[in-house]
Formats: sequence, C-alpha cells, structure tokens
Amino acid sequence: MKRAEIQDYVEHLLRSQLRLGKGRDLFLITSLLAASLSLFIAFIARLHPITHDAFHEMAMIRQWFRTGNFPYQDVFAFTPTVSPAVHHEWATGAILYLATLSMSDEFAGIALLKWLLIAALGLLLYRTARSGGGHPILIALLAPIVFPMLWVGFATVRAGLFTLVAIAIQLLMQQADQRGSRRWIALWIPLYLIWLNVHAGFVVGIAMLGLHGVERIAVVLWETSSKGKGAGLDLRKTFILCLRKTWHLLLLTPVIGLGLLCNPWGRDYFPYLVRAISMPRPTMMEWRPLWNTVNPELTCLAMVVSMGILAYAIVHRRATRWIGVLICLLAAYMALKHLRHGAIYGVLWIGLVPAWLTPTPFGRWIISKVESDRKLVLKASTILVLFCMSYAWSQRFYRVSVPATLSESAHCYPVQAVDFLEQHQFHGNLLTPFHAGSYVSWRLFPKVKVSIDGRYEVAYQEDVLPDHNQFFRAELGWEQVLEKYPCDAVLIPTQSPLRKSFENAIAETKLGKSDFNWEIIYQDDAYILARMQ
Repeated sequence: MKRAEIQDYVEHLLRSQLRLGKGRDLFLITSLLAASLSLFIAFIARLHPITHDAFHEMAMIRQWFRTGNFPYQDVFAFTPTVSPAVHHEWATGAILYLATLSMSDEFAGIALLKWLLIAALGLLLYRTARSGGGHPILIALLAPIVFPMLWVGFATVRAGLFTLVAIAIQLLMQQADQRGSRRWIALWIPLYLIWLNVHAGFVVGIAMLGLHGVERIAVVLWETSSKGKGAGLDLRKTFILCLRKTWHLLLLTPVIGLGLLCNPWGRDYFPYLVRAISMPRPTMMEWRPLWNTVNPELTCLAMVVSMGILAYAIVHRRATRWIGVLICLLAAYMALKHLRHGAIYGVLWIGLVPAWLTPTPFGRWIISKVESDRKLVLKASTILVLFCMSYAWSQRFYRVSVPATLSESAHCYPVQAVDFLEQHQFHGNLLTPFHAGSYVSWRLFPKVKVSIDGRYEVAYQEDVLPDHNQFFRAELGWEQVLEKYPCDAVLIPTQSPLRKSFENAIAETKLGKSDFNWEIIYQDDAYILARMQ
C-alpha cells in the first residue's frame, strides 16, 4: 500500500472508532483526547503497588484449586471469624489468580489485566458520551475535571475496577432502553450474574435501573401534564403510558432477586450483603468523607466545579432528557460521604455530563473557542502529553510492584520478614497488622495463620479489628490483646507506636521489672518480628 492509502485507511479507522464525520477536525480531537488520557495516566501512575485485597482474594482461590473444596469457612485466620465467610469478591480473586498463571513474571498478567480494563472503561465512556450527543471536544476537556476523584478506583487491582467497567456498560444499555430497544436485557442478565460474584458494587447497577425507571415515569408525567395544559391528568391513560415505558424493568425485579442466589453461598449471601452495606467503618480511610483524601483542596475543588457544571447542564436541558440525573446526583452524595465512591461519580459524570452540556450556550462557546484557537490548543496538548507521559514513565506506571521498604511506600509489605520466616521454616500463628496479613497468607499459608487481613467484615467478628487497632497503636491495655489472641509471633511495623512500647516492655523484663517474655528475632527498616521466649 502507498503512504497516502495508509494515511487514508488510518484516518477512516479513527473516524469510525471515534464516531467523527468528515467535517470534524480529526487531528484536533485526537490531540485533545490524547492529552486527557495522558493526564489520567499521570494521575494513576503511582498506583502500581498491588493491593492487599488482591493477595487474600488470590490466596482463597489458590486454596480452592489445591484442595478441590471451595472455602465457605475461613481457613486463613486463627482469630474469631464469622460463619460462613462470604467473600463477595471471590470471582475477582479467580480472575487475578489466573492472570498470575498466564505469564512467567508472577504479576505481569495482573498489570496487563489492569490496563485492558482501563482501556475498556475509556472506550465505553467515550462511546456513551458520544451516543448521548456529547461533542468529542467537550468529552476530552470535561473528563479531567473529575480525575481527582476518579483515581480512587484504580489501585492494582481492586474488584471495584470491574464495577466501574460494568457501570459504563450499563450506561450504554440504558441509552438503548431510552431509544426503545429491549435487546439489551438479554445482555444485562449475564452481566448482573457476573457482577454480583465479582464485587458487591452490583447494587449500584440495581440502583441505576431503579432510578432509570423512576425517571422514565417522571418524563411520562411531565409530557402528559404539558399536553393537558391544566385540564388534569387522565390517570388510566397515564398509568398505561408509564407501564409501557417500564414494564420490562419491572419484569427484571424477580430476576434480580433470584440472581442473588447465584453465588457459592446461596441464600447466605443476602444477609451478609445487608450487614456489609450498613456496617459503619470509621477507621477505614476510604470510607471517610471526600475531604479526607490525600489532596483535599484539589479534590473538593473538582467536586465543586463538576457539580456546578452538572447543575448548569440540568437547568438548560429539557425535562425529557434528564435521564441519568438521579443516579448522578446520588453518586455525588455518596462521593461526598465516602471517598471510595468518588470513582463511581467520576465514571457517571464522564459518561453523562458532556452530552448534557454540548447543546447549551456554555458548551457551544467552549467548542467554538477551542476550534478558533486551534494552533494554541494543539501546542498545549502536545506539551501536556509529553509532560504527563514523561512523569508516568518515570513512575513506571506500566508495572505491578510489591513495595518492600518504607522508601517505596508507607504501606509496604513484609517481604523481607516473610523471607526470614520462610527460611527458618516458621509454623504457627502470626499476629499481623491489617494491611499486611493478606500478603503473609499469600506467601506462607497453610504453614502460617494470621490474626487479621484486609477482609474486615467478610471474615472477622466485629471486635477483632478494634482489638488490633488498640494493639498496634499501643493504647492502654495493648498487652491484653496478646492474651486474648495467643500467637507464636508478632509482626510489627517499625513506624507503629507499638514498636517503642514493645521494646520498652522487653527492656523492663531484662531488668526484672516485668515478665513480658517476648524477644525480637528479626528487624528491617519496615518491620520487626518478635516471638515468645
């Protein structure tokens, strides 16, 4: 093929994939989209450490494969656990574990999976925004506004990332429903069944359907009252119209209920779900309000700006096109209440708001301004891409890491301490901090059982985490935790207040002032290992 033919083919491919007509400035739009994408990659470039959730999820699946028995009860902890231990992310663990087996490098498969999910999410959101009528320039410019909230869902790799992709898929399905298509239902049912086994975030999908139905009814009522011009509603006709718009959604209600049984725990899943959703988590950072994040000023500014644009778009939209507003507002409220829900709000905002803003006077002004300053925008986009990708590359954004020292991460894993235990063939119960227990299980189970890991309400009774917080913070009575949960060794972070208290107790014993019969057997810059004498 000649060079001109190749260029024509590439241009045709890009235009078809980006849904751009001949009159659209392809180079300008692709430059803006590349700048937006590179900025997002820079935002999440440092999120390459694998999360502790992934370790306990994979450890559970590995145990299932090894024994042939699905672990309905907890097998990793020596502390009191709940029965049954309903791990709602078990399918995520299966996906991650299979990913580790797919390549020679243990975690390279997980890195590939992460970026495939991110690519899928980006394409789905772009298509959603374009299908809704969003201008590609606005999609590229508006998306970065919510990046300070969106990044929360992109740790490597949490089950919530699957939920974000599923939300984007359902947005497309609801757009199809709004256009009168019902074929999406055949695809939504298997999506729902997979979703509820991958992550409890499937409740967001149920909420989206419910609010979608409410909005469709609201549109019928608005249109009927407008046509009546004050003559009053014909209740029978209005009811029939509402039923025509939502009957298929009502038929999904029993499917949703029966679908809850399609999991390894059957009917035990629902009581767990109610408990997990309603449980307060005051000590968990991600369950705190939005302004408790690592960069509260930028995050709160992003929320204010995004809500201002959302409000403007709603005011300037016709009521019949308000489909999606309720779930967007609910997600905004949940994001303000809980930091972890910022990612859900960000996904919904990118998928919906650009389309709502496009026909407004402000939206049209932004588009015309960008097109009139084309050269300046292209230069700025190029500089932004180069800067963001250089930063992302310096952070090695493409990899998955297991940080082993404090210089790598404040929440590093006890890699060297576990190596020590493995070399000395340690068997027994190890009292662990919350974020480190799952890594210990991944490396040392079944020889070693832990006191706690990141599963929290999934596996442990309610007093286990508070007891561990008391212990590792060296609060009054911390020694009693050792009596309550007898163990063979303790893993202590060097930055923990417990370190000094533990060392002081050992020193006093050597002076004959106490009978704290423990000794330190290993130490590195991140962790200390101690055992009973």
